[in-house]
Amino acid sequence: MNNTQANLIRRLLTLYKALPRSPKSPISIVELKESVRSNYSECIDEQSLIKAIRRDLELLPELLISGELTSIEGKGNKPRKYQLSQDAWMEALSAELALVLVMANEYLNQHLPDEIYSKVEGFFRSAELQLQSNTKLKDWNYRFRFVPDGYAQIQKTQHHAEIQKLIYKALLNGNVWLQGKYRKEGTQNITSYLLKPQGVIQYGQKPYLIASKIIANKSILRTFNILHFEELKIIPEKITIDVEAYDLEDLVENREFEYAFFNREKLDVFFVFEEELLDELTSNPIGDFQTIKKIDEGYYELRASCMLTNSRMNWLTEKAEYLQIVAPDCLFEEIQCRITKAGEKYQIFNEFNS
Repeated sequence: MNNTQANLIRRLLTLYKALPRSPKSPISIVELKESVRSNYSECIDEQSLIKAIRRDLELLPELLISGELTSIEGKGNKPRKYQLSQDAWMEALSAELALVLVMANEYLNQHLPDEIYSKVEGFFRSAELQLQSNTKLKDWNYRFRFVPDGYAQIQKTQHHAEIQKLIYKALLNGNVWLQGKYRKEGTQNITSYLLKPQGVIQYGQKPYLIASKIIANKSILRTFNILHFEELKIIPEKITIDVEAYDLEDLVENREFEYAFFNREKLDVFFVFEEELLDELTSNPIGDFQTIKKIDEGYYELRASCMLTNSRMNWLTEKAEYLQIVAPDCLFEEIQCRITKAGEKYQIFNEFNS
């Protein structure tokens, strides 16, 4: 490639980066020229610069792998305006990378705020078009689905969408706080908080905000279910505070986003279970250092060390007909209490209807 060709490619790349992408409003060459002027001769006059940019704009579509450059005729004396389509893309993607982006799109469009997703949707569309070209197969967006956990999909309101949008906006800014009112899960108690946002954990259908709770000039790291904010607004940072350091992997491993029993301490768990649960417990250990030993035909014993989070406690209760807690006593009593309460409620119901 000679210098002339290299300069042309550099100018076209600069134009590609400077042009607005739909749904942003198109711009004229006059508005565009300041962003790309440095790629043209210093001695060029204004009229010649505009003509040179117009010539390069005519060549730009030849470099696009997908999408298009749209030219909109101005009304009256207004100049012509230009914009790229959402799916305009210069780089050729491998089939593997395009497949990853198509799969990512299926997941992310369920969880990202619309305001953010709408700005990147075109890149996913471009990946899908390139994947069609690479494989000669169509409708890749219908070939993958990430199914929500639970018995039904959570119904998110416009209020939830606005809250989530504010949180992502604060994360992208980096130098702001969040002030809001939050209802703790499982209660109707509402508390006011001043928060420094740190990150987001997506747990099933529930998005959790990792944030430093600000108290005076100190902070404590906490997680908040984004769906439980009653009110939220962005405010400027008022003072510089020491933000508690954290490791996202540690937070996930310690299930920081979940309620946990017994002061969040890890306990040595011992229970006997029926063969019905063997595959599930083998492929999905309930805790660390798990061991499973066969003790009789169709029966096994399990020992493990784990924190009794809400999800683990719910699973043990759900599977109570297939297992018997041996230790610790506090876990036995908790499961027994849950089963007894459920039995009493159904007994009352039967007596009421008899």
